[in-house]
Order: sequence, then structure tokens, then C-alpha cells
Amino acid sequence: DTTSSAEGIYSVVAVAADGEETVESDPVSVTVDRTPPAIVQRSPLPDATDVDVYGTVTVQLDEAVDIRTVDLAQIAFASGSPVVGATLSADKKTLTLPAATDFLPVPNVATVDLSDVRDLAGNPVDTGNWNFDLPAWLSLGAADRVPSSDASEPAIAVDAADRPVVAFLEETALMV
Repeated sequence: DTTSSAEGIYSVVAVAADGEETVESDPVSVTVDRTPPAIVQRSPLPDATDVDVYGTVTVQLDEAVDIRTVDLAQIAFASGSPVVGATLSADKKTLTLPAATDFLPVPNVATVDLSDVRDLAGNPVDTGNWNFDLPAWLSLGAADRVPSSDASEPAIAVDAADRPVVAFLEETALMV
């Protein structure tokens, strides 16, 4: 029981006695660690707006995490499936979550959830959840997909009734 021990590295030796004979084990190093891993850097930042839906989420921690818990990291969306499948850097301190592939842009809030990611001692990531906003409109790419030669900035969104809405600019007006 290490609850009364200060955090640190301890050398533990097992001692067995049988009558007058005593035997000691080789020393074993035990680390007492109750400090959760802290986020050093993250992208996107909490409450960021108009975050690229095709971009990745990256989180750098101040200590290594248990590789067995990395798959529990996710990006949850108000609609659609959560994004899972994080990768871990060689030093086991940086997680990268892939871009979203299945979501509806309305409502457009995403939540990064690292609450089940643990360090090597089993401590959960400190402040492992945060939100960011996605754009209300998604670009369709090049304007040549719109059947007007004057069209520019094509975009798509989903309205409250889950219907797609396409909009683009023409030289003199916004077309929806």
C-alpha cells in the first residue's frame, strides 16, 4: 500500500525468514506516481472556430502514455460516428487523431475525449476533454463544379431538417 508514500522511486526488497535463516530478494524499483499526464500542446485549441474538418487533432503530453489506452481516444460529433484510431509517437507523448470522415456539419461542435487515455501508472490525462467548432458550411472545392461561369466559393451545409443546402457566390449575388 503506497497511499501514505510520497511520489518517487523506491527500492523494494522482499525478506523471508525461516527460523534463523533469512533470505532477501534482489531489489526491485517501484515508482509511486499519482500525477496525471498534462497537455503541453494541442491542436485545435479549446473553443477554436471554423476548424478544418479534414485536419487532424494533435495532443502533446508531458509524459508517456500507455499504448493500450490510445485507442480509447476519440473525437465525438453532435451527429455521425466518432473518430477513433489515434496514433502514438515513438516517445509515446504525442497522440494524433485522424480527420473526420462521417459527420453532418450541423450542429457543428466536436469534442475531443481523452478521458480514458492513461499514463504508464494508470493516471488519466488531466483535462482530457475539450470542444471546438467546425465550419457551418463545407467547401465543395473548385468553383467549376457549379454550372455557372461566374460562380465562386461553392459550399454545402445541412439544415435543421437534415436537408443539404448548396450555396455559391455569383458576381452580383449569393445563390442558394
